[in-house]
Amino acid sequence: NNDTVVRPDVLSVLVEAQKCRGNNLVGSVLYEYEKPDRIQSAGGRYNAHTGWIRINKEPDSRVDYPVGASLFITQEFYRRVGPMCESYFLFFEEYDWVLRAMAEDMGFCVEEKSRIYHKGGGVIGNASKFSDFYGLRSKILFNRKYFGLTVFLFYVLHGGLYIINRIRRGQFDRIPMFFKLLRNPKLHYHEVVD
Repeated sequence: NNDTVVRPDVLSVLVEAQKCRGNNLVGSVLYEYEKPDRIQSAGGRYNAHTGWIRINKEPDSRVDYPVGASLFITQEFYRRVGPMCESYFLFFEEYDWVLRAMAEDMGFCVEEKSRIYHKGGGVIGNASKFSDFYGLRSKILFNRKYFGLTVFLFYVLHGGLYIINRIRRGQFDRIPMFFKLLRNPKLHYHEVVD
């Protein structure tokens, strides 16, 4: 990502991790830019029923995907899996990549020696309406693509929690986004938000 600071040894660490582990997709551990000793993300887990993401704050092999701010892939990975899916625009591209790789019997890992300092939300803002819109949109697209049988449960659970949280935060103008995206999750921000 363009809001990251990369240590000089990162590329060699990622290449070595790929060679030793045999994974064709290797992610880095992200550290807070302002507090460089604090881990921001060591991969994520996703609950398809609720739509909630849990970001690991310690390196751990039990993650569903590495966070996309820093990913290393091999030529074989790109040849077999292809580019990131552009239909998301923001969020979930890396998890989509991982699931497509797993369908090709290719694994991934998060290399704890690869340290990236991430400003996090430096471009779009973590709590902005823009970020909220694309986070919601990408979850809907992702769940429809990979978890079709549970998508109704996702709509009820995640939709209910989303609406409750927006009411609690006084973000009433964001609630209509959910219903517009349920009808057509391929819409873009400028088509939904005035």
